[in-house]
Amino acid sequence: MRMKSLLRLLMAPLVWFLQACSPLGKPVDLALSDNFYYNKSETDIIYSSMGNWFELGKSPLNADPESFIVLNDHLGKDKNQAYYREHAITDPALDLESFRASNEDWMWHIGMDDHRVYAFSHDVINGEWQLITKIVETADPATFQQYDLYWSKDAQRHFYNHEAISVDYATFEIINDTFAKDKGQIYLHYQGRFEAIAGDAEHFVKMDRYHARDSSHVFFFLTYLRGEQQETLKQVLFQDASTLRIVEESYLFADDAVYYRGTPLLQANAEQMVILSETYAKDDQRVYYQDIEVEGADAATFDFDDKQFVYRDKRHRYRDGKVWHKDEGTENASSEMMDLSDE
Repeated sequence: MRMKSLLRLLMAPLVWFLQACSPLGKPVDLALSDNFYYNKSETDIIYSSMGNWFELGKSPLNADPESFIVLNDHLGKDKNQAYYREHAITDPALDLESFRASNEDWMWHIGMDDHRVYAFSHDVINGEWQLITKIVETADPATFQQYDLYWSKDAQRHFYNHEAISVDYATFEIINDTFAKDKGQIYLHYQGRFEAIAGDAEHFVKMDRYHARDSSHVFFFLTYLRGEQQETLKQVLFQDASTLRIVEESYLFADDAVYYRGTPLLQANAEQMVILSETYAKDDQRVYYQDIEVEGADAATFDFDDKQFVYRDKRHRYRDGKVWHKDEGTENASSEMMDLSDE
């Protein structure tokens, strides 16, 4: 209790200073947003993320405080214009009188008027934060819903990254982080990319966040491998669905083979395979780092040393699938390395 009282005493001058210097007045509508505030004299509106002006900054809007209303966490308007975060929305297509927004999840950047749906964002352009306005073409403002980072829909269409997609509306479903389907087609989706791919849509089901399968193939969209961008669709043919299993979201067992992110581990013995981590595996004869064999590694003694926080066998330590010599300086090497002269 004494320590808590002492901390309060020590912090009191700082709290007083911040309050005294704060440019923020009362929040405009705290039930809808903790980002919009009157200034101290109530002659303007200030956008300040969570009211943390000291660390996250503040931006006067030059708005009309008497007519300003909060629409949701990041959108507001006055009698003259609408605002997204600290930016005035100047799109001439926008109908200010009917402009509105929802406070539901994922809708913080979506505005609507009686004619259109707008998706707002901001980014640093030419060294300054600037507003980006995108009209969601063909979207119905009365029924539009954004329900995920990339996904939205209205009463008649589905949208991916705010673009209408040609799918069967009633049967369309998102399978996992990279695949979707409708009654007759499988789709690949990834960071704005959306395309139809071949497969048996009727039997296409989720396996985990990244893998899905139909009646004869497991699908995996490889994005990165050993630090390099790939963006390659992998399909693994299988005969016996009962043999399918996934470990660490990266290793697929299918029939008598093992795959790392869709790439086969050559000469691997599936019956003897032990998955050590997201990146290391071994069978009775070989050690694998991701999809490649670790040359010279002793499978019998290869394991993770939780005292030194490194993989090792009876002869060497390993990092990124290669022998790690103690004269190779790396971050935290002094705490991870030991002398092997006694082995």
